[in-house]
Amino acid sequence: MSIRKKIIYLFEYSLILIFYHFLRLLPLKQASNMGGFLGRLCLRFFRLKVTRQNLNLALPHLTPAAEKKIIRQFHDNYGRNFVEYFFLDRLKNEPELSVNIKSPEILKDIQLNDRPKIVITAHYGNWEIALWALNQAGFPLNPIYRKINNAYINDLILNLRANFAEQQVKKGPSAGKESLKLLRKGKNLVLLVDQKMQEGLSVPLFGKNAMTPNGAVKLALMSNAQIIPGRIIRKNNIDFDLYLEPPIEYNKDSPTVEYDTLLQINQTLERWVLEHPEQWFWFHRRWDKSFYTTEN
Repeated sequence: MSIRKKIIYLFEYSLILIFYHFLRLLPLKQASNMGGFLGRLCLRFFRLKVTRQNLNLALPHLTPAAEKKIIRQFHDNYGRNFVEYFFLDRLKNEPELSVNIKSPEILKDIQLNDRPKIVITAHYGNWEIALWALNQAGFPLNPIYRKINNAYINDLILNLRANFAEQQVKKGPSAGKESLKLLRKGKNLVLLVDQKMQEGLSVPLFGKNAMTPNGAVKLALMSNAQIIPGRIIRKNNIDFDLYLEPPIEYNKDSPTVEYDTLLQINQTLERWVLEHPEQWFWFHRRWDKSFYTTEN
């Protein structure tokens, strides 16, 4: 790392650390409300063209008023998520936090099943709080994460998440081997499957082909793991509903098993987005660059 880059990273980390210590003087609900306000205020112009293009690609029949409402609510949720990261190590001490598991029968069934599980989710609601809540319910998960470029901030997040994540697997050349080892030990994984990757398969999402990561399916085929869709919905402030869904069925003997299973995954994501579009992460260029008219 160059000296210049290190100075920049330290400066960024210092700002985050000041904000972190200030927020932790507040109760979670008050800090989350502040995050929502800052999200609505500061994100109005951040990647707004990409957000609108994504909404047009996925939900082309929105009225201008509906689009404006979704964007505002999305910014609110994203701002809250950012702030709530700083409380991951003390969520159980926040009495106003409510996470209601709406599918206890599915949770019970998968806990009684000896097969390893791969929970697939999306940048939706607050996925980190979902991971914490499942750990509290006796269903610990090992997340596969993408390293943040700023190593100081990355270490801060890892340390906060380590309070409820058994083991955190960094994406990279050794991630597949490490993940498979965990599954074969009977451990469970959680993967975010809603972002564009360079690898994977081109599979329709809202009627348009999108490169879709196939790591979850490959790992399931090698370990006989169940693939469990799960999402968390922010209802109000720090009040959440968490849903686990029945396992996605796959035929390991089919020559098109990867494509067929990824199609089911994308169709699940479509349903989630249609039900609560304000909960999804609209900043990301999910489809091929040819669908976007600007880089701004």
